[in-house]
Amino acid sequence: MRLINADTLEFEEFLDPSSVQYAILSHTWEAEEVSFYDMTNWKPSVKKKAGFVKIRETCRLARQRKLKYVWIDTCCIDKTSSAELSEAINSMFNWYARSYVCFAQLSDLRPGLGITANDLAHCRWIGRGWTLQELIAPGNLELYDAEWTLRGTKHQFWEAIQEASGISKDGLLNFKRILDSSDGPGFPVAQRMYWASRRETTRPEDMAYCLFGLFDVNMPLLYGEGGLKAFMRLQSAILEATQDLSIFAWKLPDDTTPLRQSDGIDNMEVDQEATETACGVL
Repeated sequence: MRLINADTLEFEEFLDPSSVQYAILSHTWEAEEVSFYDMTNWKPSVKKKAGFVKIRETCRLARQRKLKYVWIDTCCIDKTSSAELSEAINSMFNWYARSYVCFAQLSDLRPGLGITANDLAHCRWIGRGWTLQELIAPGNLELYDAEWTLRGTKHQFWEAIQEASGISKDGLLNFKRILDSSDGPGFPVAQRMYWASRRETTRPEDMAYCLFGLFDVNMPLLYGEGGLKAFMRLQSAILEATQDLSIFAWKLPDDTTPLRQSDGIDNMEVDQEATETACGVL
């Protein structure tokens, strides 16, 4: 795992992420993000990029908490290396889960007090595929608005987040603990699919790839295969790992239903009766 030193802005490598405390950023990608290339071929102009504010503020917040390291997806992964990108995507859920704190910056959340479901409904962050695991995995998640002002924590505003996202209280606050526990059924596959069905990704394949951690599976990345094939591979991996038949509560659209822009999760239809039978009213 490659982390940024919050004091020097230099990279440091850790083979065992559990051996170090770090802060992690959750955000939506925008124009002028700082890349791995920018960080390793440093020029003064990098600080003028709009995305550099995310690095500066994440490091500032980390230093306030006496944390030496931060992880930010835009610049801590060398995306020119397919092997490194695959390892990162397959590890990302655990990286968020192991973080000391996750700073979620909602760039379109206007300054104010507190957070309502209506506030979140107008934020891109609540509807993106990759931010699903970034919301669920961390035990300690803080929410920041467009001006990087702390608005509260996931534990404080779970009801507003639940209303805006459709994710249950236990899913928001206790997902990793319940999933790792041997007691009880945990979260049915159909329920987790339902959480994902409200979200979108830019690349169609990512609608499957962003769910690896949610279902505790690992797969190679095959960009170019299309969202539908990626999702079918995900289904197969889930079926190999679990006997949870609630996965069949989800089906592809019939021949008369046109595919949407991304032919992955967001093109699945919910078999409502089967879903409710499998995991109760969602």
